[in-house]
Amino acid sequence: MAASGRSDRVVVLDFDGVIAKLDVDWASLRRAVRDRLGLDVRSINEAFRELCGTPLFLALHEFVEAYEVESAARASVFPDVAHFLERWGGAVAIASMQSERAIRLALSLSGLDKAFSEIAARPRFCSKEAELRHFAEKYGADKIIFVDDRNDNVEVCRKVGIAGCVRLDRRRGDTLSTLLHNL
Repeated sequence: MAASGRSDRVVVLDFDGVIAKLDVDWASLRRAVRDRLGLDVRSINEAFRELCGTPLFLALHEFVEAYEVESAARASVFPDVAHFLERWGGAVAIASMQSERAIRLALSLSGLDKAFSEIAARPRFCSKEAELRHFAEKYGADKIIFVDDRNDNVEVCRKVGIAGCVRLDRRRGDTLSTLLHNL
């Protein structure tokens, strides 16, 4: 049973590192992007942000998506995710810079495809900031708890003005279940 006050809050989870672990060799992917698309990128996510609205964005998205879908077919959801979803009384959504197709595949294979109210991902959004602004406008920044495994994304969350910006460090032993207990 959900604790009082939770049902009006929305938890927005990052995908890779929070819900599941995608086994993408990002260094090899950056080299492949350079070789195939002629783009020398330091960060795939920075490239998406910078190329937003251009034909190269879609080309990069489709190229990266192929790698992500392959990884999503092998990905396993962290064991605490289903427990968290069962216990949480409010809406749960995803904000991820992975492709929506890859996310939906991994969720479907794990039986969680109906558990999320919305997935904000590529190609609909070009950046984590755009995803978080979408949720802040939709639900109100004071109603959102955003969980990500990367410090830079937690900083983006704070910049957007979201009330709850939480870093989940699985290497340190953090779990969504612990997060639920502390809310």
